[in-house]
Amino acid sequence: MILKPSLIVTMGRHSTSYIFSKVNVKVQGISNVRGRIYRKHLLNLPVRVISTFHPAAALYNPKYRSILEEDFQRIKRVKNSFDSV
Repeated sequence: MILKPSLIVTMGRHSTSYIFSKVNVKVQGISNVRGRIYRKHLLNLPVRVISTFHPAAALYNPKYRSILEEDFQRIKRVKNSFDSV
């Protein structure tokens, strides 16, 4: 395997459903899982999975912009925690 991600960020319903199906997490809607950090194993590799709305959603519903900004700040903090190790 060439890639060994430690963090996977899914954006939108389809990518979230796909990745979560690979780590045995049942998703009943992206609103229920977005913004949370899931520690799972994917292909025998430990990964953290974070989901958020697809950025295009903010074009159709402006209230998603602040939610996306919060999620991206969380993603940045998680990524920075890897950099400091």
